[in-house]
Amino acid sequence: MENAASGHVTAGFWRCDNGGGPLCLVPTTPRMNAAEYVRILEENLVPRTAEVIGEEEQFYFVQDNASIHTVRVTRDFFAHHP
Repeated sequence: MENAASGHVTAGFWRCDNGGGPLCLVPTTPRMNAAEYVRILEENLVPRTAEVIGEEEQFYFVQDNASIHTVRVTRDFFAHHP
């Protein structure tokens, strides 16, 4: 967590949901970068979806166009985890 100049505490979280509710909630740095995002996907999204949905089942992963979602390292991650 970071203390802002105003004294407010800033915290970041990454959350993944499915139709039945949250799959995982992961604390992050307040200003997550692409390397941290991909690490979170590898350590949380891949194992949780395999556990809950199954490794052979298809699912849709939706994200917006935030820069950490569109940079090469993130695109490479999804290319290797179709």
